Amino acid sequence: MSLTSVRPNTSNRRFRILAGMALALTLAVAGTVAQPAESASAARSFTHAPTPKIVGSILVGSRLKATRGTWTPSGATFTYQWRANGAKISGATKSLFTVTGTQVGKALSVTVSGHKSGYRTVSRTSARSVVVPVAQFPASPVPTIGGNVAYGSTLTVTSGSWGVSGVHLSYQWKSGPDIIGGATGLTYIVEKADIGKALTVVVTATKLGYTTVVNVSAATGSVPTPPVTATAATRTQRMSQSNLNSTQIGWYEQGSVLSLVCYQRGQSVKGYFSSSFSNGGWDNLWYRINDGSYAADVDLETGTLDPVVPACADQPVADTSNATVMATTQRMSSDTLNSTQNGNYGVGARLTLTCYAHGEAVKGYFSGSFPNGYDDLWYQVNDGFWVADVDIQTGSNDPVTPSCAPISTPPVSSDELTRAKSWLDAHVPYDQGHSYPNQYGSYRMDCSGFVSMAFGLPSSYTTVTLPQVVHRINKDDLQPGDIMLNTASGDNGHTGIFIRWTDASHTHYVSWEENPGLGGAGEQTVPYPYWPSWAGTSNYFPYRRN
Repeated sequence: MSLTSVRPNTSNRRFRILAGMALALTLAVAGTVAQPAESASAARSFTHAPTPKIVGSILVGSRLKATRGTWTPSGATFTYQWRANGAKISGATKSLFTVTGTQVGKALSVTVSGHKSGYRTVSRTSARSVVVPVAQFPASPVPTIGGNVAYGSTLTVTSGSWGVSGVHLSYQWKSGPDIIGGATGLTYIVEKADIGKALTVVVTATKLGYTTVVNVSAATGSVPTPPVTATAATRTQRMSQSNLNSTQIGWYEQGSVLSLVCYQRGQSVKGYFSSSFSNGGWDNLWYRINDGSYAADVDLETGTLDPVVPACADQPVADTSNATVMATTQRMSSDTLNSTQNGNYGVGARLTLTCYAHGEAVKGYFSGSFPNGYDDLWYQVNDGFWVADVDIQTGSNDPVTPSCAPISTPPVSSDELTRAKSWLDAHVPYDQGHSYPNQYGSYRMDCSGFVSMAFGLPSSYTTVTLPQVVHRINKDDLQPGDIMLNTASGDNGHTGIFIRWTDASHTHYVSWEENPGLGGAGEQTVPYPYWPSWAGTSNYFPYRRN
């Protein structure tokens, strides 16, 4: 069998090529020929992308601007992000940025990002700024106080403008050098304790990122003592002097409110409140009214039988011829029963008194007018002899004549205050049933025991027996080391050592006392004569060691 050579089928090959070409042509005509996607590496870069700069003062409240420079090619859009110490500041995504207090102590920077189609996004960050310093308020006004500086009035503080918004202001009112507790508002109602003192207000300004500023207002004038008033309980005479023998200038009608200036001891008279007096209803207390005339206290409602204003400077001799003997009483050569007796003054005798003195404390006809029955007030009669006030009717328990002689004012021994201070330093507790021994002796641990120790007395006296070693003095004569004393026994009896006045008007003073309310021996500032809530206040008077 002969071999026959086989030739390839070229016609099939050509067919496949032609078929492929036809398919390609068909796809091209249909527009579906796929082009390869441009790769990321093929995106172009900005030819110039400068570092941004911060323009403006780096201060709280300042407005800063980010300058990005010129980017090429042009046509890009930009975004911004401000940062503090590299951390993003929320919401700070504009070219402009206002510095706030939260950035104090931090350095600022800004990142600018450029965006353009066909280009890679590029971010550039500025250099960090200097640290934002603590800011100062643009203005620092001194506060002012407006309103009538008087007891019961409302004062208002005006703090002024500080030059920026959002400043927090706090207030503290002061009375003299003392902070007034709870007085932290824009307004303040003047209290009784402020009388005689000047008021100020401290304003403190705070704001985040700013230095705190404390400004104090100018002081007001001293709060004046308010006028003391009384109400006419009945229609009463308006007299030119403190007696019914002077010229009458009409009437004060019932219900009239009268401003009292000062008091005088004048003619003893009876009136609306006579039933309040145990001496037959007579009262010699008169008040000068702010119109210059006088009204008898017996027809006025003042809340007390004692004077409520200071004595008039021109205090006249009272109606001394009205001193009537109520019980047979000794006619003594001096203001004590230990002196020589020269007979008696009989019941109903009319005595002309010349002057008074504080002598021996004795009991007598009017003992019911005194808490413990004792009265140390004596009068010298125009016959040269002496009579105890407790047995005569003068219209008052207080002196109705001038003093017989100025009461001497011996210097207070420093030893007295040194002894008293020893109990304060030891804060000796209050205990009427026991005594406290120290280098000065052993004395009862109560108010009179404390004073007895300070005086260096041989034993512990009581509020009833202390009058044996002291005499009454006037309020304005008080000196350090004098005492305040209610000579009653029991809860109404009390005594303390006067140290000093706390104000020029003599309304409050510093007292050293052995007092259970203080937890023992201590110091406190009290209103003169003492706390109004204490039942013994009205009979708490100043005394001095004999």
